Amino acid sequence: MRKISESQQLALELMRRGSFSYFDGDQVADDLLAHSDLWLACWWGDHDMPIRSLADLALHDSPFVTTVYLLTTEDHWKSLVQLAQNWEYTEITVFFQASREVLLIKDGKVRPDNPLIRLELEEYLGYELDELGAHLDTDILVVISVWWDLV
Repeated sequence: MRKISESQQLALELMRRGSFSYFDGDQVADDLLAHSDLWLACWWGDHDMPIRSLADLALHDSPFVTTVYLLTTEDHWKSLVQLAQNWEYTEITVFFQASREVLLIKDGKVRPDNPLIRLELEEYLGYELDELGAHLDTDILVVISVWWDLV
């Protein structure tokens, strides 16, 4: 298991405090900590999180968000998706640096998804995946988005 940064530890602590419906923040954080060798970075949030979180923090003492984002590599993405099978997620979307392919995993089925949503992901990231991969000196990045519905 690799040592993770204090910032990543704080992100995992936020996950623990934000459990709702089927999202069990303790389980997700524990699993990610136990398998930190599978991911480069993780974040718990939504693309609109910074502003909406002001109200959530004031009202509920925790941001209310529905998505865990994982930055990983082609070597590890399948293992992370397998790990997530225990998380009772609604759907997982997988974005690949080396390909324009986007996968949607829902109800135990894997199917191609609209490749245009990759543009939205890259806009929120602030980097194209190829550019981010170049900064990290790799060409095998994968971004996984794990989403829970507000049931």
